Amino acid sequence: MKLLLLGVVALGLASAACQQCPDGNKGDSLFCHGASCAADENVCSGACSNPMSDRDNCGKCGMQCGDGLVCSFGVCAAGCDNGLVNCGGSCVDPSMDKANCGGCGATDTAHVCTPDETCNNGVCGCATTDIVCAGTCTNPQTSSTHCGASGDCGAGHAGTMCAQNEACVAGGCISKLIYRGSLPAGTGRWMYAATLGIDGANNDCAAHWPGSAICPFNKLMAASVKGETVNAVDYNNNPVTEWWMDQNTVGEGRCISNADMAPWTYATADQGHVGRHVTLDRATGVISAAPVLETIGTGCNINRFVACCSLVVAP
Repeated sequence: MKLLLLGVVALGLASAACQQCPDGNKGDSLFCHGASCAADENVCSGACSNPMSDRDNCGKCGMQCGDGLVCSFGVCAAGCDNGLVNCGGSCVDPSMDKANCGGCGATDTAHVCTPDETCNNGVCGCATTDIVCAGTCTNPQTSSTHCGASGDCGAGHAGTMCAQNEACVAGGCISKLIYRGSLPAGTGRWMYAATLGIDGANNDCAAHWPGSAICPFNKLMAASVKGETVNAVDYNNNPVTEWWMDQNTVGEGRCISNADMAPWTYATADQGHVGRHVTLDRATGVISAAPVLETIGTGCNINRFVACCSLVVAP
């Protein structure tokens, strides 16, 4: 068992030591009991316990196996079954058990894998998705210090250290911010990378701020609350004063061409249009409380910006 220092609990019952837990003092709280418990472990008396093999908590917390018995698949038994090995009264699989990898960890710590390692065929090592960076098993798809690393993680292959406000997602550093930036204001059928309308605008957002797309209203409001929209500018550094809003409702959230129903066609003056927009107080970052509905006719011919928001971080 791995002893923890962050509280003493019986399963499902929190002690006074956990009263300040930020998750509401739940008995199975990882805030109370540390994040080192594996997915198949419970917290018993303040320690991580595998009910399938722990002879002191066999099947459930407090169920102790008597002298000479072992805990096998959550049941006290005379011996281990199905190829499991008796290690200190617990039946373990040395081919995959991180605490008893290739042998009993209780008698030889060489058989205890480090937290970043996995046990594969009785040998401690990196997971198949990991590489070794600075002597540590590293997942280059999620590591904020070696994001996108490859090969030996040496010079030229060490990946990128993500900035403080970034996370490593799919091997790339992505901003944790909600609001990422704005596309320049313009009229006419918006065309980005030879793509018309909302798809083209999404493409342009992604090109300038990877991992972003047109902001829905709720995300832009959340960004405003976080202060991210103060002094907003487009990617040409022009000050933003109002945005078109994507409400995901044809005929309401975007200006629509009545002829072809192509979304985000703001200024085809020979067609009727409808759309919504919000205004921005650049000094405070506050946006109007609700999108304003444009009138049918010329309203959608007005130059306004399009905000780009993160796809990864929800408000």
